[in-house]
Amino acid sequence: MPALILGLMWFAVVMWLLARVIRQFRVHECGSLRALECGEPLPSVAVVVPTRDEAGNIETCLTHLLAQSGVEGRISVFVLDDESQDGTPEIAGKYAGGSMPVEVLAAGPLPSGWLGKPHACWRGALASRSDWLCFIDADVRASPDLLRVALLTAKTQHLHMLSLHPHQELGGFWERVVLPAGMLMIACAKDHSAAQDPISPEATANGQFILIRRDIYFAVGGHAAVRMQICEDQALARLVKQSGHHLRAVGGEKFIRTRMYTGLQSLWEGFSKNAIEIMGTAHGTLATAVGGLLIGWSTWLIPIVAVTLASEAASVKGWLGFVVAGIGSLVIVAVQVGTLRHFQTSALYVFLFPVGVSIAAAIAVHSIVLRLRGRTTWKGRSYEVGRNVR
Repeated sequence: MPALILGLMWFAVVMWLLARVIRQFRVHECGSLRALECGEPLPSVAVVVPTRDEAGNIETCLTHLLAQSGVEGRISVFVLDDESQDGTPEIAGKYAGGSMPVEVLAAGPLPSGWLGKPHACWRGALASRSDWLCFIDADVRASPDLLRVALLTAKTQHLHMLSLHPHQELGGFWERVVLPAGMLMIACAKDHSAAQDPISPEATANGQFILIRRDIYFAVGGHAAVRMQICEDQALARLVKQSGHHLRAVGGEKFIRTRMYTGLQSLWEGFSKNAIEIMGTAHGTLATAVGGLLIGWSTWLIPIVAVTLASEAASVKGWLGFVVAGIGSLVIVAVQVGTLRHFQTSALYVFLFPVGVSIAAAIAVHSIVLRLRGRTTWKGRSYEVGRNVR
């Protein structure tokens, strides 16, 4: 009987999680960016690329931006260098001047009361004169149709701001172990439909790609209004939505790719600085970490416990409990394999999912500790942050 009760309880939890995952997936798929065609002239767009020590990325990023189709003569690119020490501005400078619409500008010393990325984005916006602003990270790889389709989408859907979630490329072992597990935890915990609801106060954006009408950007205060926000993208999205403007954050995997981190150290530092902002509150971050740990390890441990109880009881109900528990775990494994396939990673990493959720949970706890201390670090700088741990 204990094995049957355990199996039924586990199966019920799994079915609840599965329903949530399916709903989140449908929201993502229905909102994903799709190819559009239009013969009308497009508005002008200024692409702002904030950079700090991006020598390994900036050349590829600019090559893709200069290959954009359908926006010829309507695009300008501003590379804002935030005191790089690795030759980033010199590399970007090879693309500036002549017939190429690229300008490399120094963001200058970081003023008191500013974080680096908001400052660089703000300086780039001030230098532009285009109808639309597009903020793109240096590690982004854009398809030739990206800007054209994004501008058409914003026009046809009457949007004032459009943000895209790129396809996340995973190049190293720890990226493949941690990122799929962490992203699945976030997907299960966050309600993506709320952010798309114009009535809901929830708003989200991905700073790797933000397209916003220039007049709206300055009307809400732009990055100057979110100068001390670790997640300046989400803070900007909230400002836009609170001002009554229309925005959406959708999947753009077919048009934009990125590799955010190149190892466990950069992954740890990157997510530690903004895990609380991603989840909304410290309590929500901790709950997600605990829930991820429980589900990740229970997937493998509960069938083992169930078969042990069933063998001791040697009854039909006991073995039925083991079967039910096994089916529940197989469902979770199938979801994990689907997540790995989404990231174009080997399904064999499913056996390391418990390790992945453990590291992701540790990062979440570390993020809370940093917030309690009131400091965080990123790219060689230490920032003071609010100690709000709601």
